[in-house]
Amino acid sequence: MKINQIIREKRKEQGLTQDQVAEYLGLSTPSVSKWENGNTFPDITILPALARLLNTDLNTLLSFKEDLSEIEIQHISNEIYALIKEQGFDTAFQTAMQKIAEYPTCEMLIYTLAFDMYNALDLFAIQNKDTYQKRLNILFERIAKSNDTMICNQAISVLIENHFKCGEYKLAEELIKQLPAYSLDQKRMFARLYMELEQYEDSAKLYESKLSQTVVDIQTILMGMTQVAIRDKRFDDAQYYADKYEKLTKEFEIMDCTSHAARLEVAISKQDTQMCLSIYKDVLNSIQKEWDISRSPLYKHLTLSETQIENYNNDLLPAIMREMETEKGLSFLWDNPEYKSLLAEYKMRLQKAGEEH
Repeated sequence: MKINQIIREKRKEQGLTQDQVAEYLGLSTPSVSKWENGNTFPDITILPALARLLNTDLNTLLSFKEDLSEIEIQHISNEIYALIKEQGFDTAFQTAMQKIAEYPTCEMLIYTLAFDMYNALDLFAIQNKDTYQKRLNILFERIAKSNDTMICNQAISVLIENHFKCGEYKLAEELIKQLPAYSLDQKRMFARLYMELEQYEDSAKLYESKLSQTVVDIQTILMGMTQVAIRDKRFDDAQYYADKYEKLTKEFEIMDCTSHAARLEVAISKQDTQMCLSIYKDVLNSIQKEWDISRSPLYKHLTLSETQIENYNNDLLPAIMREMETEKGLSFLWDNPEYKSLLAEYKMRLQKAGEEH
C-alpha cells in the first residue's frame, strides 16, 4: 500500500475528514486531497505531526514495514505455532497480535496468522475460546475488505461459518451474498497454459493441487449430506453417503484417518457402541502411520515442509484423544470398559512419546 492509500485509510479509521486533517495541520484541504490522490506528498516537516494525528507511526506511514516476503511470513507462522506448543496459546496469540500491529498493512500476514490462530482453537485444548474467537473475528472482518479476492473470500467464509455456529443465519446469508457468484478457475487455466508451454512440472503441480482441493471439497459435501440425512432420520441414506466418503478418501489417497469420519457420524447418531469402538480403533491405528501427501503418485509434485509434516503427525492424536474424552455426543461411551481401555492405551503411548522427546 502506498503512502497516499495509507493516509486515506488511517484518516477514515480515525473518523476524520480531509477538512479536519487540514485544519489540525494548518494546511489547505486541497493539499490533503492531493496527498490522498497521489499527486503530491506531505512535506517532511509535516510527517511526525501527521503520523500522530492518524494514530500511527512513521514506519507505517511511509510503508517501511508494509511488505513481507512469503518466506518471512512462513517463518513468522512457524514461530507462532512453536510458541503455542511450547509456551501456550495465550503467549502465541499475543505475539501474533504484536506482529500484526508491527505490520498493520500486510494483509497476507494478517490472513496467515489469523488462520493459524483460528485452526489452533480447534486443534488444542484452550480456555476462553469465545474471547479469542471474538478478537479473531475482528481480524477476519478487517481483511474481508481486502482488494485481494482470495484473502477477502477466505475471510468471509470464516465469518459465515462463525455465524452458523452462533445460529446467526441472517448475518450468514448477507455475507454469502458477498461471495462471487462466478469466477474463473485460475489454477486449472494456468495448468493448461504450462502444459502447452511444455513446463510439465509446473503444470503437474497445479493439477495435483487442484485434485487434492477438489477431493477435500467433495469430502465436505458428502459429510454435509451425511449430517443432513442423520438429522432427517434417513439413516440408510446417511450410511450410503458415509460409505462413499470412505471410498473417495481411500481411492484418492487423502490422509487415511479421515476416511472414517462420516461413518463415525452415523455410528454416533445411532449410539452404536460396537461400531464406534471399531471405528475409533481404526482411526487411532491409522494415525500411527506417518503421513506425507507427496508419497502418493497422485500428488508426487506437492510438498509439505518438514515442520508441517511433523505438526500433522504429532498433533492429530492428542486432538482425537481430547475429542474422545470431552465431546458430549460421546458420553454414552464414557463408561464402557473397552472404550476406557482404548483411551488408557493411547494415553500411555502419548506419554511415552512425550518422554522420548
